Amino acid sequence: MSDSIFPEMNVDLQQQIDNVETEVIKLGKTFLFDFKKGDFVTQNGRLVIATEAEALENWIEKVIRTEKFKFQIYKQYGITLEDLIIGNKINIYKESEIRREVTEALLIHPQILDIDMFSLNKNKNMLTISFTVILKDGTSIKQEVTIQNVR
Repeated sequence: MSDSIFPEMNVDLQQQIDNVETEVIKLGKTFLFDFKKGDFVTQNGRLVIATEAEALENWIEKVIRTEKFKFQIYKQYGITLEDLIIGNKINIYKESEIRREVTEALLIHPQILDIDMFSLNKNKNMLTISFTVILKDGTSIKQEVTIQNVR
């Protein structure tokens, strides 16, 4: 009998942690969305199923296009962009805050590790946000989201 009140377990905790970290997370089926047309992509009258990469790209764009807190359902989803892009010029402080907002919002995704190469370009009533998404599997995705009709 052991002197400890805790039972002895023959488990390699580090091995379990390593298994969890390397496990690829499957996110299920999603349908391809065309943000330029504002509608789902169809082929022969059926919705097109997105590949994993397309689904992730759609999710990223949806997060950036969703104004956080605008509707009650978006309390923990999206970014607060509207107040930051008012006016003709985006200064270094606004750009820094937009980068922080985008990074925090995207890092909640289980496959995203980091955001890199972030840049903004505001031209009249259009804002283009460009960046590279670094995934946990070591790959990266270049993403560009253009939002029209910004004040």
